[in-house]
Amino acid sequence: MEMERIEIADRVTLSRMAYGMWRVADDEDTGPAHIRAKLEACLAQGITTLDLADIYGGYTAESLLGAALKAAPGLRDRFEIVTKCGIVAPLGRHGSARVKHYDTSARHITASVDASLRAEIRSEALQILKEAGVPTLLVTHDPEEAIVAGDRVHVMQAGRLIQSGPADSLYKHPVNEFVANFFGPILRFATKVKGGLAWTPLGMIAAPQHAD
Repeated sequence: MEMERIEIADRVTLSRMAYGMWRVADDEDTGPAHIRAKLEACLAQGITTLDLADIYGGYTAESLLGAALKAAPGLRDRFEIVTKCGIVAPLGRHGSARVKHYDTSARHITASVDASLRAEIRSEALQILKEAGVPTLLVTHDPEEAIVAGDRVHVMQAGRLIQSGPADSLYKHPVNEFVANFFGPILRFATKVKGGLAWTPLGMIAAPQHAD
């Protein structure tokens, strides 16, 4: 399907409608295949422009898109990606911020652009390695990079391997607090176990491995 295009600068055109990725991280399924299906649906309607911002999805949308593009060689060249920055919220890579605020300083913009480009360059590099069939071991302390780059993630603590598996599995089923905290801020609360059940502010959960 063809859609009218708008020229915003010399040799720079966008589709008349753009697909906003603000809520892409809200889906129960944020895997590459699911996001790729959304991108394919956009192309079927002639939408080739993607609206992004570094804050979308709690600073994860750009990485989720990168993972989907990594898994589908050639798809990146069919889209224009428009992203932006300036909002600093106390979550994700800005988890240490005390309050939500705007930062339009040159330093912040440069850092945000660097983070966005790093994600895109990483996606392109991983695509090249995948097409060449080169086994790659990436050592990183960046959870975002681990999620995007790794088919399997191996988490080490104090020099010991404590959990391995797909990033989605580690995120949803961490073996301990260290692994849970690696993927982002967590909420902690005290509880009591009785009869194999833990009473929490979120309701009762099974805790068979803990004594009363």
